[in-house]
Amino acid sequence: MRISNIDIFKAGLDQILKNNERVVNTQQQVASGRRIVSPGDDPVATTKVLAVNQELAILDQYKRNLGGAENNLKLEEAVLTGVVNIMQRLRELTIQAGDGILTEQDKQAIADEVEVRLKELQDSLNRKDAAGVYIFAGFQADQPPFIEKAGGGFEFTGDEGQRFLQIAASTTVAINDSGKGIFVDIPSAQKTFLTSASDSNTANPPARISVGQIVDQTELDAFYPEDIIITFNPETAVVPNGPNYTVKTANGGITLVSNQPFASGDSITIKGMTVDIDGVPNQGDSFFLKTSDKQDVLTTTKRLQDALNNSANDEQGRQLLAQLVSDTLINIDNTIESITDTQAKIGGRLNTIESTRNLQEDVEIVSEELLAELLYVDEAEAISRLSFENYLLQAAQQSYVAITNLSLFNQL
Repeated sequence: MRISNIDIFKAGLDQILKNNERVVNTQQQVASGRRIVSPGDDPVATTKVLAVNQELAILDQYKRNLGGAENNLKLEEAVLTGVVNIMQRLRELTIQAGDGILTEQDKQAIADEVEVRLKELQDSLNRKDAAGVYIFAGFQADQPPFIEKAGGGFEFTGDEGQRFLQIAASTTVAINDSGKGIFVDIPSAQKTFLTSASDSNTANPPARISVGQIVDQTELDAFYPEDIIITFNPETAVVPNGPNYTVKTANGGITLVSNQPFASGDSITIKGMTVDIDGVPNQGDSFFLKTSDKQDVLTTTKRLQDALNNSANDEQGRQLLAQLVSDTLINIDNTIESITDTQAKIGGRLNTIESTRNLQEDVEIVSEELLAELLYVDEAEAISRLSFENYLLQAAQQSYVAITNLSLFNQL
């Protein structure tokens, strides 16, 4: 077969260009440290690199979620530990209050510290996290969950919502606990009651109802689970004219007391429960006594403070205080148990976070090793290959020169 000079020149030039391309590509690999300089260098490996990078990006987001969840739970755990310390101190004060030989000055001193502890407790229950979110408010995280209403009584304004963060492909972890389950729904030592004022009351300043005391547990037990409404009537309903109130059952509407004269600060005692209403209610203002088998921690603490401030220094007063002390100790213990149950759940979540983090760190190491294998060049091998390719390029160039000089004219 006859081979023309142009074919010889073209074959030699193609070989030089191919060798030069290999040299340039290897030089880029050595300079960048990457085996794949462009997707065309290895399409299959490029696809794998994209998949690994995507997985590492997802792991990075999970890592941030793990850190955020851990911070939230550790803060909640620390706040709960502080609340337990407050409750332990309140327990000590309650035991002191049960000493039958306390003087009025002794009771006042205990009541003063209980008041301080109550404020400290409410501040803890309304604690925010670093993002300004109320820890125990559920989904209503932009407002304090535990408030003392202007008309008296404590109210939980949050909800039972629980926020979750995804920390792995199929794993989520709760990052908060609602204060309702921890501090409100506390089993009471005995049947009890909670007080509140109607939101539609119009007196200004608002008349306030106290948290009240139980003066006859047997009578209250017999009345339970009925509730009570105290409604203030027109002043013309009594003679001489003046503030007066009517007491009815909330469900059956049965009148228990009708048109009873009232003066600010008077005690109202009904069905084993007694409350004080301070201020002057307007006509139509209402107050509620809701019987319950649960008692929130703020009411428990406030009731102890009021009893110490107002208990009569006689035999009946001492008996009522002794019974309150006994019930309060049980209520405090129930609160501590509720808190420690929550702390145990938090501990379980932190363990989940730790094990998930360890697993993801292992996966991340394996993924980065695979990425390095796919993406990065072996420098020693690449430099050696570059030297060899340079040798081949030079050989091709020299061969080309030698072959192109082969001509009959050179022999003439």
